[in-house]
Amino acid sequence: MDHQAPMQGTDMTRTRVLNRLAAEVGSWQWKRIAREIGLTDAEIDAIEEFAPTNLHEKAYQTFHHWKMKKGNCATLDVLAGHLRAINMAALADKLEDLRNQNDDFPDLK
Repeated sequence: MDHQAPMQGTDMTRTRVLNRLAAEVGSWQWKRIAREIGLTDAEIDAIEEFAPTNLHEKAYQTFHHWKMKKGNCATLDVLAGHLRAINMAALADKLEDLRNQNDDFPDLK
C-alpha cells in the first residue's frame, strides 16, 4: 500500500527536474550558478570536495543545497530567474521545459 503524501510526490518530481537540469550545466557554469543562488564559498568547496570529477553531481548538489537552504522559497521559477540574471537564458528555458513536462503537479513552480 502506498502512503505517499502529495507533497512527497511534488518533491520527487522537483528532484527529477533538478537532476535533469544538472545534466545541462557546463563546467564553467556550476560555480557561477552556486554563487548566484546564494551558496557560500565554504558550501561550494564542500561540493567540489564531495564530487571533484563529476560535473553532473556538482551541479545537482548545488541545486540540492540551495533547495535545503531556502526551503519553500527555492522554487523552480526563482531558479529560472537566477539563471536569467546571469545570462543563462538557455538553461532557464531548459528548466522551464522540464517543469512544463510535469503538468501532473500544478504546484511545481
